[in-house]
Amino acid sequence: MKSILFLIGLLMLAPLALAETQGITGTLVSSTTESVSAPEDGNLRILQTKYDPYPAEPGQIVTLWVAVQNWGEESVEDVYLRVVPKYPFQIPYGSGITDVGDVAAFGERLIEWELIVDENAIEGMYSFDVEQCSDAECTEVLRDLSVSISVKTGGSPRIRVGLEDAATFQSAMTGDVTLNVVNRGKLDIKFLTLTLLPSDQYEILSPTEVYIGELESDDFDTVDYSIYVYENVAGEDTVYVDLPVKIEYTDSNNRDYTAQSQVKLKVYSQNDLKRFGLMTETSGSNTYIIIGLVVLGGIVWYRRKKNKHK
Repeated sequence: MKSILFLIGLLMLAPLALAETQGITGTLVSSTTESVSAPEDGNLRILQTKYDPYPAEPGQIVTLWVAVQNWGEESVEDVYLRVVPKYPFQIPYGSGITDVGDVAAFGERLIEWELIVDENAIEGMYSFDVEQCSDAECTEVLRDLSVSISVKTGGSPRIRVGLEDAATFQSAMTGDVTLNVVNRGKLDIKFLTLTLLPSDQYEILSPTEVYIGELESDDFDTVDYSIYVYENVAGEDTVYVDLPVKIEYTDSNNRDYTAQSQVKLKVYSQNDLKRFGLMTETSGSNTYIIIGLVVLGGIVWYRRKKNKHK
């Protein structure tokens, strides 16, 4: 009865084990390569669960996970697995034999190996075997499992957002900010969209979302925003305001990515504006003189108009 319940439980969990999931940074994790069913010979079953990163990249390390399941009512002792990689994969060290140990009744053990992908690997799907051995020297192979790993040339896109140009900002000021977005990876990207996110330190006056479209490898583009920096953002000291930018795009392998970057915008204090010559004492005095002349002119005009009506 326990055996039947265990089999039913594993079959119910199979869709979850087979599902493809996506990581936070946009890196995809592979799905298992075979369905879950009762072992035909003995109580042990070996299956590939996932590998990361997905797809694997030339010249990088890929981690492979394999599960060992005991479908029997008794513990299985002294289980050994050996990974037998073929081109373009190789083991960085050791023989590839792992001492799994004992697998309890209706239990499961998860084993992982790190493999190096040849830097000159051609894009494609590659298969090799994981074997169950009789001992630590693998004098006899009891069963094997064919695992598959996909390799994509070009790797993942590397997108950087930075500050291209900006007005000399101070508190309570409206100005323009120009951001640059650079594709530093080997893959072209498409459907690129930049969104400037809100903050309690500024108000966005221009459209927040800007569509760029295609951006080739080793290329860049710029986006302009108009913002108003709130009062008292920079008091006695100059501060840096974070401009959070959301980046959405699709690479040439039709994988979607979403990321967020922080761009630093300098907001000057009044003292630093004067100290750096961006606003001098003379210019400040001239401003007060102009305001005084306007007020004085208004008074003279008002008195003359008043005298005409007497």
